[in-house]
Amino acid sequence: MSHKMIMGDSKVVWVASLLCAAAWIGCGDDGDGDGLDGNLTVAEISDEDFVGLCEEAQADLTAAVGSPQEIGCLLEGIFAGALAGGDPAACESARTACLADPPADSEFSALGCDEADLGSREGCDVTVAEIRSCLADLNALFSDVLEPLSCDSVSDPEATPDIDIGELPESCAALERRCPDL
Repeated sequence: MSHKMIMGDSKVVWVASLLCAAAWIGCGDDGDGDGLDGNLTVAEISDEDFVGLCEEAQADLTAAVGSPQEIGCLLEGIFAGALAGGDPAACESARTACLADPPADSEFSALGCDEADLGSREGCDVTVAEIRSCLADLNALFSDVLEPLSCDSVSDPEATPDIDIGELPESCAALERRCPDL
């Protein structure tokens, strides 16, 4: 099996890591819909507004790259197709089966805004606008990484791009440095 064929497994891990990064951020939106002042810090907004930002971030991420279940099932399909020697039909079959009957309590479920650590905001000076900027950068990163992935791509491992996560966008890394518990 070629190095690129094995990449299917690392792509699953990498995208799962990106989804965890989005869950870590836990809030943000496109800045248009909630009426929150972007200059407010996350420590200044209500618990309800914080959870609302998380839910909007989740909706933005889904709009940008698909639901966690859709992404997870595609990656499961790509892995199955790669294991079947690069067979797009095996990929599509596994993806369709996963979507029809997703694993219970799977890693493909929603990001869990109801589980957001509301206490993690105390003393945090990160603004709502900075959260939104980070989320926009993450959504762009996710879109760039996931766009070329499809069941058709498993038949030609050379056409499947190598994925290099590198680091979080600077807009997000700065938030992590300032408020590591967020």
